[in-house]
This record gives sequence, C-alpha cells and structure tokens, in this order.
Amino acid sequence: MGIRGLYQYLNKRAPRRDTADTATLSNFDLHIDLLGSHYALIVRLMTKDYKRTTSAARAGRAIAAMLRETFNLENQIHLIHIDGVPNQEKAIEHAERNAAYSKQHGQLQAALNKMATKSSQGRWTSGTVIKLIHKKLGAVFKLSDADKRTLIKTLKDLGLPICQCYTEADICIADACEDGSSQHLVVSGDSDLLVYESIDSVLRPIPRSSFYAIYDKDDVLDILQFVDPMQLVVLGIVSHSDYAKNIYGFGIARNAALIRSIPVSDVKTMLATYLLTVAPKVKGTLNLTMFSTALAVFYNRQQTPVSPIPVERNKDFRDCLGEFETQKALRVTNAAVLNANRKGNLPFYKAKKSKRNQF
Repeated sequence: MGIRGLYQYLNKRAPRRDTADTATLSNFDLHIDLLGSHYALIVRLMTKDYKRTTSAARAGRAIAAMLRETFNLENQIHLIHIDGVPNQEKAIEHAERNAAYSKQHGQLQAALNKMATKSSQGRWTSGTVIKLIHKKLGAVFKLSDADKRTLIKTLKDLGLPICQCYTEADICIADACEDGSSQHLVVSGDSDLLVYESIDSVLRPIPRSSFYAIYDKDDVLDILQFVDPMQLVVLGIVSHSDYAKNIYGFGIARNAALIRSIPVSDVKTMLATYLLTVAPKVKGTLNLTMFSTALAVFYNRQQTPVSPIPVERNKDFRDCLGEFETQKALRVTNAAVLNANRKGNLPFYKAKKSKRNQF
C-alpha cells in the first residue's frame, strides 16, 4: 500500500510525469517489484472470466511477454523481485487485511446464497448480484505459495532474472540499489519505495491505463521543500504506512511542514525532535516506540519473517468459484424441469434475437 496520501500530495503540487514509452528508459538499472506493480494483472490472469482458474504457468508466460514488450528487457539491465514470506512488522496491516477479507468473503457468500435461491426456482439472478459475485471473487483471491513457486519457475525458464526475496521485496530492492555506480529505477505501485535513501526513482503504473508515472527522488524533495533525503525518510516513518499510523491530525502536509522546521541531522535525532515538537499539540504521551517498527524498516531495513506461516486463503476462492459454477448449472436444470412444455430449445424465456447472457 505504501505511504497513505503521498502520491496525492505530490500530484496536487506538481504536474505528474506520465509516459507510455517505457522502452526509452534503458539508461537505468531496472528493478521490478512484480507483486507490487502487477498483482492486479496476475489476479485477472489467474481468475480468467471467473470460469476456471488459469494455471500459474500460463499466467507466468503472459506476464513475461508483457514485461518484455513494455520495458524492452533485452536491451536493459533488469531484475524482477518477488515477495517472500510475510513479516512480523506488518502484523497490524495483516490483521486489517484479514478483517477486510472476512467482510468481502461474507458479502460474496451472501450473493451466492441469493443466486442459490433463484437457481433453485429456475430463475435468472439479477445482473447486479452477478456483477457483485464477479467483483468479490477477485477480492478473495490470493496467490498461493504453490502458485507463486510455479510463477517463479516459469519466469526463470523463460530466461528472466528473478530475485526471490526473503521477506518484502521493498527491503531487497533498497539493498540492491545501494550500488552507486549506476542509476536505479524501481517499478512499483507502492509509494514507500520513495522513502528508502538508496532508491533514485520510482516508475508507478497508473491504474486502468497503459501509462506509468515517473517520480524522481530530487523532484520529490523539491516538491516537499526538503534539502536532505533523510527528511523524506523521517516523513515516511511518521506517516500512515503498513508499519505505523500517523499521529491523529498530522497528515503528509502538516508533517512535511514540521520536518522542514527541524534542523537536518541523523534520522533518530530528527525523529526525537519531531516528537518533542508535536507533543504539546496532542493528548497523551508520545515516545520513539510508537514509530520503532517503521524506523526499523525504512531506516535500518530490518524485517522478521512470520512463524508459523499463515494458513492459505486460496481454498475459499476455489470453493466459491465452484459454488458459482454449480448454481449456474442448477438454474438451467431446474428451468428445464419447470418449463418442460415451453416451446423452443431454451428451458427458460429468452427474447427473440436477444444476446442476453449474464454469465
């Protein structure tokens, strides 16, 4: 998810640099955060038409072709990073995602129950319910570890260099960008990649388009009126992210103004000064521990794998997809029984020359 509100803040204060010709960016060493930039595409490929689950190998071949066409990989130094196991630092974020998942799964099950009622009567299910089922099927899908291994193997077999990261790809990419002999460009939809000191530029996919937005570190610092990259690290630490929540009432704009007023020094000193400055303006006691996790990730680049590994959720998707297919077949069967005397080939009414097909 990244730093909440950072891209919106930057886009309001400076024209966004969009490009569709990504093949011209060959002067950069390219690092692709595959799940952070193209996860939605992988989900669409893996749940094609919601009629069957496409194999991860087939999705991998499609992804490889897309990456080669988009980024001209044959003529560019590149590395594709794929997330490893979940980390403890994201425990709160994972809990929130699990709660959201439970809500989505509940809504999907309720829609399937409505469909079951209609199908048992041999009747059409409303288009609104069918659209909701399609939407929620995508929401409950999660790339399983087995699918991820197959995806990685397929990409490697096709000659693409893959880095299977220990935990989050963000940390792995930030470490890989430490080499100062060349400029590094990171492809990711997560805005927190901008926070890491070693990353020069981020290429962000624009949702529902073929364009990418380029965010250069120097331009970001100018927009925020920062004079040192360490100020951006502090902003990432005290903002709402996957690792910490901001102090209530202190969003990107207010935090950036406060950080500008703090003398530039090392990150821990600036963070302590920030808390001393904010403390009189809020209720309760503030201390460094409230941002200790974000500090460990963004500054020290430390993440601890979760043990044991969380249970896979992909079974829920496959069960619901199976239920969807069952209800579609059941509707036709019941309609045929109830309307056995109806003239024509269809077991339920369909207007002449109609192309209506809700599935």
